[in-house]
Amino acid sequence: MKFMLDHNLPPGLARALNELSKSEGHEVYPLREKFAEDVKDHAWISALGRESEWAVISGDISIFKVEEARVAWREAKLTIFFLAPGWAHLTFWIKAAKLVQMWPTILALATSQRPGVLYRVRLTGKPEVLSPPG
Repeated sequence: MKFMLDHNLPPGLARALNELSKSEGHEVYPLREKFAEDVKDHAWISALGRESEWAVISGDISIFKVEEARVAWREAKLTIFFLAPGWAHLTFWIKAAKLVQMWPTILALATSQRPGVLYRVRLTGKPEVLSPPG
């Protein structure tokens, strides 16, 4: 499985998760390694949807305020894990530690469920389904 961390998360965190996930055959990339910094959300969502086995970790649920992004997600059938608002206030190291702690659960959900699920990841507990696959 391949994971994309959006522009709201540090690229170094994606690279660290990539190193930690390699032994299990997963890959993790920062969005800016594959797309320009000014790429529109609907464009990168559509592009990932045309490839296979992508899931997204995002710190910005507001991307779905834009209809084009919602439509792109529905068509792309990407699984997206949105970090709940509390994540934004964490320091880099606390955010990294919590995401690493949550990573086995995210991996299990991303690889065991049909693509296209939208999850909210709170600071504690299991990610909750916001929208089942459509």
